[in-house]
Amino acid sequence: MIVLAQSGRALAQMAARAGFVPLVIDLFGDVDTRAVALACEVVPMLDRRHIEPALRRLHAVRRARRIIVGGGLEHDPATADWLASRCRGLQAFAGAVRHLADPARLLRLARRLDLPLPESRLDRPDDPRGWLIKRAGGCGGIDVRRCRRADEPVTGTDYFQREVAGAPHSLTFIAHAATSPRSRPDVEVLGFNRLLTESRGTTPWTYAGAVTRDTPPASVACAVVGAARRISAALGLRGLAGIDFIVDGSRWWLVDINPRPTATAILYDRRGSALFTRHWCALTARPAPPASRAGDPGRRGDRIVYADGPIEVCARGAAPRWLHDRPAAGTTIAAGQPVCTVSATDAAGVLRVGTRLAERAAMAVSWLRIDDKNHRAGGTSP
Repeated sequence: MIVLAQSGRALAQMAARAGFVPLVIDLFGDVDTRAVALACEVVPMLDRRHIEPALRRLHAVRRARRIIVGGGLEHDPATADWLASRCRGLQAFAGAVRHLADPARLLRLARRLDLPLPESRLDRPDDPRGWLIKRAGGCGGIDVRRCRRADEPVTGTDYFQREVAGAPHSLTFIAHAATSPRSRPDVEVLGFNRLLTESRGTTPWTYAGAVTRDTPPASVACAVVGAARRISAALGLRGLAGIDFIVDGSRWWLVDINPRPTATAILYDRRGSALFTRHWCALTARPAPPASRAGDPGRRGDRIVYADGPIEVCARGAAPRWLHDRPAAGTTIAAGQPVCTVSATDAAGVLRVGTRLAERAAMAVSWLRIDDKNHRAGGTSP
C-alpha cells in the first residue's frame, strides 16, 4: 500500500493498524513516518515529475498496486488522472479534482447543488475591501489571502470570495457508492470538528489542527450533512472525505470540499474502528466491515507547531506518545514551516482539549530543544 500525501504519517499509521504494509511518498520523511513505513521517499513537490521516479524506487523495495492519496494533489488534475490510470481506487478522486481545481466549474457546481458559498466571483471586484483571493483546489488554507488592491495579481485558478465572520468547522465522513441499482450513494458521518487556524503572513487561515465532537446547531448540522450528500453524489466521491464550513449562529457557509482523507481522519481511527479498511473498501466498492461499537474516549484533538524563524532540531531521548510528525535530529526547518504535531484526548469540553493542546505544544518545543523565541504553537484555541 503506497501512501501519497504532503505528510504521510497519519495515513501510514492508519494503514499499519489495519494490517496493510505502508510505503510512503511525502514532503517530510519524519521519524515516526519512517518508523511505521516499510520505505519512505521524500520529494520536494507532489507532482508527476517527482512522484513517478519515487514510485519506481518504492517498487524496487516492494511491488505495490494500491495507492492512497492524502492532501496536496487537489490542485493538479493531470497528476491525479495519471495516478488514477495506475490505481482504480483513485478514479473518483481524479474526477472530483477536475471539478474542484477549476474555479469556473467549482462555482457552477455550487450553484447547481444550491451550496451556501460566500459570495464568489471570477472577475475582479471594483472595491477589494472584504474580498479574499482563493486558489481552486487549495489545501490547508495556504492558498487563501486577502485582496489588498484592485489590481492584485491572480492566476487562472484563482477566484474571489467574500470574507465571512464565524467559527471554522469541518465534517469528516465516508462517502459510499450505491449498493444496488435502486439505491443512492450515501455518506457515513464520522463527526463534526472545530478547526484551529493560524494567520501566517498574507495567509490568514492556515490549518493548524482540530478538535472533534464540536457539533454546530442542529439545523446547521442537518444542512451540512445534506450538502455532503449532494456533493458526494454529484462528484462521485468515495471513501474518507470532508467539507470545511464557517458557522455564525444559525447561519453557515461552505468554504472547502476535500475529496480525500482529511487531517481530521486519524482522530476517528480508534481501536476496532477498521476506519482505514472501510476507506479502502469504499474506494473500491467492496463490502466494508462494520464500525466498532467500542466506547467513545471523548473529544480528541491535534495541533500543529509552526516555526517563527529558522531552527535546527536536536531532539534526544524517547518522544512523548502525544508528539507526532517528529523531524529527525539535525533537520533545519525554515520560518513558517510546520515543526511537529501534538495531540490530546479529554472527556471534557472543546476548550479543555484546546488548553491541553497548547500546553503540549510548549512541551514539544522543550523536548525538541528549540528556543521559545523561535516557535509558535499554531492555532486559535476553540
